[in-house]
Amino acid sequence: MFPFADIPISQFSLRLPNHPVKTGDFFLISIEPHEGTNIVYRWELDDEDFTKTTKTLYQVYSDPGVYKVQVTASNKNNTVRASGIIVAQNEIKGLECVTDTVAVVPMEEIVIEWIISQGS
Repeated sequence: MFPFADIPISQFSLRLPNHPVKTGDFFLISIEPHEGTNIVYRWELDDEDFTKTTKTLYQVYSDPGVYKVQVTASNKNNTVRASGIIVAQNEIKGLECVTDTVAVVPMEEIVIEWIISQGS
């Protein structure tokens, strides 16, 4: 008998939030659909590495920053990697516009000043 060979893993992308995530809030990271069988995913986050057989995980960051996410998909046939960046920010609180006038002439430059009492 011939054993069944693993179907090769096709190239894939990570599905990450397309906006900054709020510190302290869980968010979903997933892998776009792709070909392949018997796949093991090695997830590498800035603060931890682990192996899973599923294409999704929930993550949370407690500190603001720019975080790299990388996943390596492997089976007996091949290995494929994908990576991306996640920006985590503290919630902005106490936002106040201190510019007197916000009416402008079209195509004229204006400076608008803001005061933020908390957040990033």
